[in-house]
Amino acid sequence: MCIDTSSTYALIYRHMLRDEATFNDLVNKIQQIKNSSKLEQQRELGIRFFDSDIYALLMVSGEIKEIGRIKQANSSTRFVFGYDPKELIGSKINKLMPGPFAQIHDKFLMKFLSQGNSNWLDRN
Repeated sequence: MCIDTSSTYALIYRHMLRDEATFNDLVNKIQQIKNSSKLEQQRELGIRFFDSDIYALLMVSGEIKEIGRIKQANSSTRFVFGYDPKELIGSKINKLMPGPFAQIHDKFLMKFLSQGNSNWLDRN
């Protein structure tokens, strides 16, 4: 059912039938539909933006169990890093770092999480 039609029905319940409870119920349902539609539109726009960017974009997990793992990669990673996005998803971000940095990155992350700061970042 169209939202405009639902709004009309809600007004009929309120003004003609004097049924405030049904009116409120319909208004709540309409608002839920509008909100879910907006969320879906925002999600879709975010996905399109993420995939259409000319820069390589990566989403890396910040969750303790998955820290440093690539959750999402756009198609530009193919050109910048030489990896298909599907190859990167689930890998650690270390995969894209030069050897010396890749070797110490996990320790750096764990130290940062345990202390809440970074001597290296603070210095630079």
